[in-house]
Amino acid sequence: MNKFVGASLALSLVAMPCAAQAEDMKPEKLVELLSECAYVVHEVGAEKAGIRYGSEQWQSVLAEVSQKAGIDPLPFLHQAKAKYERSAKKMGADWTYKRMIARAQDCDQQL
Repeated sequence: MNKFVGASLALSLVAMPCAAQAEDMKPEKLVELLSECAYVVHEVGAEKAGIRYGSEQWQSVLAEVSQKAGIDPLPFLHQAKAKYERSAKKMGADWTYKRMIARAQDCDQQL
């Protein structure tokens, strides 16, 4: 991915439909949400979910936002992984996978 695409994706966070919420959101919460999106898109894959932005773009946005906020995104990525692993044990792998696809599509619409 070139720098222009990464910068435009990061800038689109400010212009997303819920921009008022993003501005009022604490940096930790924003990194948490971006981490979950990066995780589900990575696990599901852009092609299978039918979304525009792939894992590389989400990871780039996450890295840029977390760097600017001075927050390590790794614990949030582990938290997202644990969330979906618990869901798979409790609700089943098929249900969780469908939920991950829906979440990836939701993330794609927000970006």
